[in-house]
Amino acid sequence: MHIGKIVKGFLFVFCIFFIIAGPFAFEAYKEYIDTPAKEEEAWKGIIVIWDYPSFNKEDGTRYSWIADKIKQFEKENKGVFINFKPLDISTALVQIQTAAETNTLPDIAPVGAERAIQEMDILEPLNPFVEMNSMDRYIEEVKGTVIYNDIIYGIPRLVDLNVIALNKRALNSQEEVVINTGQELIYIVTQLCEKTGLPFKIKDTSLLMAAKCFEKYPEFEHLIRKKLIKETSGIYSDFENRNYSAIACSTMDLARIEYVFGSGGEYQPFPLIAENDQKLIGTCRAYGVMKQEDKGKTEMCIKFINFLTNSEEQLKLAEFNAFSTMKGIHGIYEEDGDFKMLEELYMKKDKLLINTLSADEITDLMRLYEVRTKN
Repeated sequence: MHIGKIVKGFLFVFCIFFIIAGPFAFEAYKEYIDTPAKEEEAWKGIIVIWDYPSFNKEDGTRYSWIADKIKQFEKENKGVFINFKPLDISTALVQIQTAAETNTLPDIAPVGAERAIQEMDILEPLNPFVEMNSMDRYIEEVKGTVIYNDIIYGIPRLVDLNVIALNKRALNSQEEVVINTGQELIYIVTQLCEKTGLPFKIKDTSLLMAAKCFEKYPEFEHLIRKKLIKETSGIYSDFENRNYSAIACSTMDLARIEYVFGSGGEYQPFPLIAENDQKLIGTCRAYGVMKQEDKGKTEMCIKFINFLTNSEEQLKLAEFNAFSTMKGIHGIYEEDGDFKMLEELYMKKDKLLINTLSADEITDLMRLYEVRTKN
């Protein structure tokens, strides 16, 4: 009986408390559910990016495209500042190695597709930040350059194709030359060198491509013996002075030539075809993120890279004589006959070979090139 009175008293007090406190508790709960969860604040700070030049054949600039993108990104991401530094494409590997040794690496560099850099263990594995199936948007051969041992090392921006540009004046023909195989191309180059005495020049950054050619095409041995193969670092003056029978370079090299001449009418480019005339040879520029301690900074780096490489930017690659890395983006050279032909070949699934050379392979090819040209 005594216990029952205690229980009844407790229940009476509880009911009185609930009647008085209930409205206040309800208002507090309502305010809680009406208040959105506070989002985690985005990372703020400085991102250092190194990048190769991309010569714009329309306005004659090399870095204006990325300068404009940096301004826009900083405006849309308050508190994030992008520190840009040009990277020399011919000495990039050495620059990266030196920076790694001196702890002065940038946060982003266009080396995510380079096997020699991937093997240095300085790139941030992007798998925790990029879904593997999202990489399916890229052309398969491009995708293969940035994924190594199931690790995503880069986000592709463009493909730069290797070509041999023939001197149209040396051809001395009103008709367009039609070449269907690598063997036919090398034959024409050899004939032009013999006829004109003008050399076959190889741009310094195309030496590895040249080394591969020497191994595949023995016809080059004849040109080597006659000293008609020469390296050139002054590729643009060679074009302007017409001091060549043919020049091995890349499509992006030709953008500056088109700007100088006002068109590509002084030369005729043909793709360098390898592996029994089945593959075009090219290189992929893909942004990689150097290893970071701050997850938030890595995420911001990837956000910036996506901003530089999205489909809208892919449609503008014709300004640089480059090719899209994404499936389904083509037809950007409809008004340029030579590059339309290159693009059509490029879009054939079995026609593309992207260079992915390890440090040892680079050393071996350079040694091959030096031995063959000095003997």
